[in-house]
Amino acid sequence: MTLPSLLSPAPHLRLVCFPSACVALDVEKGSVLLLSEEASRVISRMWSTGGATPVLSLDPVQERVLVALVDTGVLIQREEPRSWERVRRGNPSSPSWGTRDSPAALAPIPRASLHWYALGIVALLVVLTRGWGT
Repeated sequence: MTLPSLLSPAPHLRLVCFPSACVALDVEKGSVLLLSEEASRVISRMWSTGGATPVLSLDPVQERVLVALVDTGVLIQREEPRSWERVRRGNPSSPSWGTRDSPAALAPIPRASLHWYALGIVALLVVLTRGWGT
């Protein structure tokens, strides 16, 4: 397959490239597509060249990934140079076990007022006396 000389991400996609994967958000459908590590490398390389197809510098695996990205519509052909403003580099996060995810805490449960305790004792006495009476 002959690849077009200039490619860009589809207009309805927003791409975030991480070292180990690339996330594609479809803003029209609201769906998310997780692309492979190799696809992330190919998209990063395309991003650095401004969309010019670097066919000579791709190995056969990367070339197949590029063809698959074009076939699935993630990358589309274009005639004029356009910036890749819809592609961002993601910041990898460090592992978290819930200690840094949310700095929020629940408010302490307030103590009930004294009249609720008195009402609860009366209700408990009614239930116990009815139970013993039968």
